[in-house]
Amino acid sequence: MGLRKNLTRVFSRKHSPVAADSRALKGAEGEPQDEKTVAHGSRAVSAPPAAQLPIKRLMLLIEARARDTHLNKAVRHLRLEGSNYDVLVHELRKEGDAERLVRAAFDAATLSPAEKTIHTFVAVGGDHTANTGTLQSRLVNALVSCGASEDCCMGLVPRGPGPHDIAASLKIPQNVSQALQIVATGQCHPVDLGVLNKKKVFMNLVNTGLAAEVEQSRQGAHAACLVSLIHPDRDTSGQGMPTRQKERHGCLSFLSVGTTIFQGSTLNDGLLDIMYAMDLSQEQLATLSQGMATGQGLESLHGEMHRAKVPWLEVHAPGGIQVKVDGQDTVEEDLRFEVLPDRIRCAMPEAAQ
Repeated sequence: MGLRKNLTRVFSRKHSPVAADSRALKGAEGEPQDEKTVAHGSRAVSAPPAAQLPIKRLMLLIEARARDTHLNKAVRHLRLEGSNYDVLVHELRKEGDAERLVRAAFDAATLSPAEKTIHTFVAVGGDHTANTGTLQSRLVNALVSCGASEDCCMGLVPRGPGPHDIAASLKIPQNVSQALQIVATGQCHPVDLGVLNKKKVFMNLVNTGLAAEVEQSRQGAHAACLVSLIHPDRDTSGQGMPTRQKERHGCLSFLSVGTTIFQGSTLNDGLLDIMYAMDLSQEQLATLSQGMATGQGLESLHGEMHRAKVPWLEVHAPGGIQVKVDGQDTVEEDLRFEVLPDRIRCAMPEAAQ
């Protein structure tokens, strides 16, 4: 069970408020030709050409461990559905493949937009990829750095080891055929992203303090860091303008920052969900460590957990603090989290809109 799911279950408050296959798709056998001859008495009359649907190009970026017979079958089925899908498949075998393929696709589209534009980039894999960040995070950062426009869409197909928190927040099913159908036929809607220190974009979660260590080890080290934490003081429904800043100083025991941590949070409300605890005792730290790993036994800490929906958050930690950004580790002294409203479009089912 994923850390994000455990946090949501226990702490949430309800708020109203390259190599594989890049062949162009061929139409199914028996598809009508541009013109056909119709018998009419003793004469042959040419019927007008059938209307052509616009081609939708999908680029599937697949983690090697996520590819299996079910995925291959779903891709074949999509290709045979009709001639308006052009499906390009790339298996990611080494670090940097996803970023390189996205940039190459944008460069090709600049030279030949009608023939080379990729309409939907699809991350096929899980949330966790050790030390390199999640595939979704790498794809999001690549799209943002390439200046993806509102015509560009991102799709998710959860495969391989979980958890699949991002797909779950978008209500993408675990069934590979159903997920691929949503990518191909679903509507694309804008979602918020977060950004750390103006450079590292994240879609799911940023954890630090005990949260980062539990996510990494699932055992939990009882470590804390002296910090100053600053964010706007505003009501948790996100209504109204910030009136003043709230500043806290002490040992940061736990911090999670995301776009949809709380139940009831929408994908494009223009706010970050933050949840943190400071100055916990050793006994409370032990309870927190066990509870985040299991999702149980945390009721006694509700009063210690601070929750807010804010447009930004700052953390200052002299000497540095470990941060895990969508699965990727980094150490920073000064952290500034901000929201990027409606920054990218994602394919999702109607239930998630």
